Parts: sequence; C-alpha cells; structure tokens
Amino acid sequence: MARLRGSNNMQYFRRFPSSARVIDLSQLISESMAVYPGDPRPRTRLLTTIEGAGASTTELILGTHTGTHVDAPCHVLPEGRSVDEFPLETFYGSAWVYDLTHKPRGSQISSSDLNGDSIPLRKGEIALLYTGSSGSNAGFTNTGGYTYLHKSAADWFVEKKVKAVGIDSISVDPFGSDTYEVHRTLFRNDVVVIENLSSNLRFLVGKNVLFFCVPLKLKNVEASPVRAFAFWS
Repeated sequence: MARLRGSNNMQYFRRFPSSARVIDLSQLISESMAVYPGDPRPRTRLLTTIEGAGASTTELILGTHTGTHVDAPCHVLPEGRSVDEFPLETFYGSAWVYDLTHKPRGSQISSSDLNGDSIPLRKGEIALLYTGSSGSNAGFTNTGGYTYLHKSAADWFVEKKVKAVGIDSISVDPFGSDTYEVHRTLFRNDVVVIENLSSNLRFLVGKNVLFFCVPLKLKNVEASPVRAFAFWS
C-alpha cells in the first residue's frame, strides 16, 4: 500500500490500488444502543407505507452525538467553529491507527503512551486510537469503563499538528467531566474529535489507511453522526 502524505491525498487517490479493501468503522444506530447519559436515544417512526401511500418514509430523531460522531469546537468553546464551518478535507485523509489495548479499560492515555510508538505521525494526518473500549460504555464509569485521553496526550497531538483525533471510546474526556480539558485543548488548535468508532478498528492497528468520517452539513451545530470507514490493503 502506498504511503499517504497529509495534504497530498488527491495524488494518493490516483495511485490507490484496485485491490484495496474498505472497512466500516461506524457503530450501528438503533433504539437499543448505548448513549451517553443525558443524550436522547435514537427513535424511528414510520410515517407512510408503500401500501398506503406508494412510498415509505420514516421520521428519525437522534442526538448529534449519537453513535460514531464528530465533535466540533463549539461543543465546548463559545467562540468555536461549528461542524458546517470546517472544509470537507478536515474529515478525510491519511490516518495512522495506534494500539492502546495495553491500557486497562477506565484508565487514561498519556503522552508517554504515545512517545515510544514507531508510527511516524505527520502534520495534517489523522490519529486513530484503538483501546478496545468499543461496546463497553454501558456502565459509564472510569473503572472498567472506557479508556480516555489525558491532557498530555492532547498536547502531544497538537504538537504533531494533526487535523483530527479519533477513538473507539464514547468520549476523549473522562465520564462526568465538567471541564472537558481534552476537548478544549484539541479544539483550541482546530483539531476535530471523532468518538465511538467501532471495534473494527482492531483490524487496522499499526496501519496507514485512507480514512473518511464526513458529517452532515448541519448549520451552527456542535456535532454530527458520521459513517466512518477506511481503505487499506
């Protein structure tokens, strides 16, 4: 697989091998799925049927942080940009997948957990973190719950000048945080956050992939569900 280089994605598209595979990294959205406490559960309601109206239509109600989603700076920063104010290029590109499964669930990832990694993360790339926390969020505790980031890890990604950080946990901050220190650190540097990636991320550990997580174009909104996926070979 040819190496990706930050802003050189279009050149990479042209030489992307036809044998490359695509893998879905999105959570399945359903009414029974785990949601962050206080967030609404997804709901669907059939409005019309083929039998009655010639076509079926469905009403969908869900929070902007449902399932696999992107957070934008106005999530926690009053002056921060909203989802629709970021260019599409923010939400796709060269990504490296880190293995953080040595960290116990409910613990935090610090810069020291990343410094020794051999992955050559470059400016303008995307960092994806596989912690094994996907699907373990129902209890929402920091003991046996989901793995999250320490501020030092956020500082490390800012220093690397990445454009996005993704994780398979339901949040980059600890459960119950009222400071959102990690979110704020990343957002102040225009780094978007991708949360609740699926456990399929495990198949990509240590790989350089072409990653996509494009949000809906929602005006003045702080987050959006995405269909996240990656190409790899």
